[in-house]
Amino acid sequence: MTLDMLGCIVGLIYIYQEYKASIWLWLTGIIMPVIYMFVYYEAGLYADFGMQIYYTLAAIYGFLYWKFGRKKGAEEIPITHYPRRLILPSLLVFLLLWAALYLILIKFTNSTVPVLDSFGNALSFIGLWALAKKYIEQ
Repeated sequence: MTLDMLGCIVGLIYIYQEYKASIWLWLTGIIMPVIYMFVYYEAGLYADFGMQIYYTLAAIYGFLYWKFGRKKGAEEIPITHYPRRLILPSLLVFLLLWAALYLILIKFTNSTVPVLDSFGNALSFIGLWALAKKYIEQ
């Protein structure tokens, strides 16, 4: 229960930092998944537990991309729209991830919600990548 509350507070800070497009959201985004690893494991939400590892790695990527990925002379990476050319590939990656995560959950875990757990996690892969790229639709 204490970890849930701490994770919630850190999550609220993360949302505020995301709204402000602050680079510090990525550092908060490293702390939050570590907290939730314990919460999800205890709850038996194994895809969500595994997703926290991805969130941690994605937060490191996002921080490095926001810090060093800007073009010469630019102060920061601009917020842009999701490119149309990426919609179909993103949809295909989402569907493949959903299927793969679902199969992993039904074969190797006792997850009680494999369809929804894998759906949310596959969608989160795409959403976090889009956040790192500063696509407004993320």
